[in-house]
Amino acid sequence: ELGEIVRAAGDLTVQLIDREQGSVVGSAPAGVDGVRLRYRLVSFGAKPYRLAIVAGNDAFVRQATTQALAIPLITTLDPPSPNPFRAAARLRFGIPRRGRVSLEIYSVLGERVATPLDHVPLEPGYHTLVWDGMTSGGHLAPSGVYLVRLVAGGSAVSRRVIRVQ
Repeated sequence: ELGEIVRAAGDLTVQLIDREQGSVVGSAPAGVDGVRLRYRLVSFGAKPYRLAIVAGNDAFVRQATTQALAIPLITTLDPPSPNPFRAAARLRFGIPRRGRVSLEIYSVLGERVATPLDHVPLEPGYHTLVWDGMTSGGHLAPSGVYLVRLVAGGSAVSRRVIRVQ
């Protein structure tokens, strides 16, 4: 899906924030007329994708953007989306400080099925990745219940995800 934002007239600054990715997508600065912001995103079904539009003077937009992109106080792992999934599931997590992060997928029998992130250094903030249902061996994981385990900065958080074919 392609989104477009047109900058309003006058001294109004408009900014588009991708809250799923924790990033500023683009902005139209004050005093520039006719600027269009274009952004392409992939939707994984009926669950809403979190975007924010901030508009106002430069100081207001800076403050609102900082708050919208706040760094979490603790390691967090959002529920996978969609859940259950067929082709792919979006995994969004937040880490409070820079460090090495591992994200692993386990079967309910405790066998590690996939490791989308293996001790990867990441900056603090929110991050998103997509698990396409593939195992570390390159095969499609069978239908079933899996546990997503995030390990970062001495903390571990788990969520359940269901894969259907």
